[in-house]
Amino acid sequence: MSTISRLDDAQVLYRSLGDMSHSRMAPGFQRLVRAAWRERGFGDFWGYTLVADGVAEAMMEPDLHPWDLAVPWILVEGAGGGGSPTSTAGGASIGARGSRRTAGSTTWCGPS
Repeated sequence: MSTISRLDDAQVLYRSLGDMSHSRMAPGFQRLVRAAWRERGFGDFWGYTLVADGVAEAMMEPDLHPWDLAVPWILVEGAGGGGSPTSTAGGASIGARGSRRTAGSTTWCGPS
């Protein structure tokens, strides 16, 4: 897991720009990527792997089902991370290291 604690030093990953821009997460997503050091769309499973490996600090994706997070969640938690999966279909996920912190009006999960 990464030791980055500042959003302006963080690499934020997401499934695709189109998915994020058309989701209910769009307003917060736009603020988050503008505040982050770098942002990249790396697909779904691969982004969680990069968070678990410490290469990136957060992975976000909208419109998930519980089975979409089964393996990625094990990887992120096993590496010492956490996040906010939802238990209903169509939910969103943010996988990141440590506890929630606030950077402006954007929720940031940085190191604990």
